[in-house]
Amino acid sequence: MLQKIGGGGRPQPYEKSDGRYIDGVGKSQDVWMPKMVKGGLYDGAGSEGGEIADYENQLKSVLAGTFDKDHDTLIMGQTPKVLQEKAQFPDLPLGIAYKTTVLSMKHEDGNQHYHGLGYENMLQLPILLNNPLAIFEHAKEERKEIIVEAKDFGGRTIFLSVEADTNKLVKNENKRINFIVTVFGANERYIRKRYREGKLLYKRND
Repeated sequence: MLQKIGGGGRPQPYEKSDGRYIDGVGKSQDVWMPKMVKGGLYDGAGSEGGEIADYENQLKSVLAGTFDKDHDTLIMGQTPKVLQEKAQFPDLPLGIAYKTTVLSMKHEDGNQHYHGLGYENMLQLPILLNNPLAIFEHAKEERKEIIVEAKDFGGRTIFLSVEADTNKLVKNENKRINFIVTVFGANERYIRKRYREGKLLYKRND
């Protein structure tokens, strides 16, 4: 269970970043970075703690500009059981592209469109995907759409499209993974439309 502080919902403990970000991520905003704590970032993560810590290190290498963007894919860990059971994803690692990661962490800037999730939400994605709000069918059979319980910088609900069992470069080797194609903030109109279309596979009962 993530610890929360205040209304921002950020796990604690956190500290202000020092502004050293790749491609302008966070340069014009207050960005909060996780402090390294004993046992990894998320205390009480159990058996998933090692996977989360590894993903955290990959994100940090993206921000530092040392991630091998041409020969690697970020791996969050194994695909959560709920996605395997409710969306029929195979038991494979879950990954996301370098470019998607960078675009997702940025705000809109001039004529370029960024998804504005921030570092914080990207870091929490492995936890959020273990308890999604809803899963929908996609127009492409091999993909599913997933809503998680988090908001982007504009207050929009975070929405993902995930493709099952595809080949991507992981540490310069072709590997079978489930792949996050895109992640963005969806407005309420878009989400209501998805529910109306009757393609719901799973809805969390709170």
